[in-house]
Amino acid sequence: MIRRSLFEIVDPQPTPAQEARLWGDFGSACAYCGLTLIQGEKRAHLDHLVPSSAGGRNHVVNRVPACAPCNEGEKRDLDWETFLRKKSAAEEDFEARRARIVAWQAQFEEDDLQLPQVLIEEIKKAEIRAIEAYDSAVAVVRTLKAQSGPAQKRATQVTAGGDGA
Repeated sequence: MIRRSLFEIVDPQPTPAQEARLWGDFGSACAYCGLTLIQGEKRAHLDHLVPSSAGGRNHVVNRVPACAPCNEGEKRDLDWETFLRKKSAAEEDFEARRARIVAWQAQFEEDDLQLPQVLIEEIKKAEIRAIEAYDSAVAVVRTLKAQSGPAQKRATQVTAGGDGA
C-alpha cells in the first residue's frame, strides 16, 4: 500500500478521457483474445503491458483493455508479446493484435512507457524509510502499553472517578 501510494504520486492512473480513448482505439475488445468487453464491467480490465512489478507505468500508453481471464488468470506478469503469441490461435490474429498494440504505443513518447530506474530506486528507498518509521512508532506504542500495567490502570480509574466511592 505504501509502495502503491508513492508510485501514484509520480505515475497516476489514466484519466477518464484517456481511458475512453483507449477503449475506442481497441474497439472495446480484449487486446489479447479479442473478446468484446463493456467498459466499467467487472470482467473488463485495463492491463499493464509492462507489469508494474517490472517497472511498467500506469500511463495510458502502457495499458490495454483485457478480459478478466486474460489479465487475472493467464497473463499475470508475462511479457505481453509472449502472452499474445500463446493466446493467438492463428498467426494472422497475432499479427493483427500486435499491430494494434504497437500502433497504440506509437501515439506516445517512449519515455511514457517506463519510469526512469533512478526514480524507481528512490521510491523503493522512500518505501523502506516509511516502513521503518511505522515500525518505530509501533515499538513506541508497544512500550507505552507494557509500561501501563495494573497500577497505571488503577490510577486512571481513580482519576476518572471509578474508585467505587
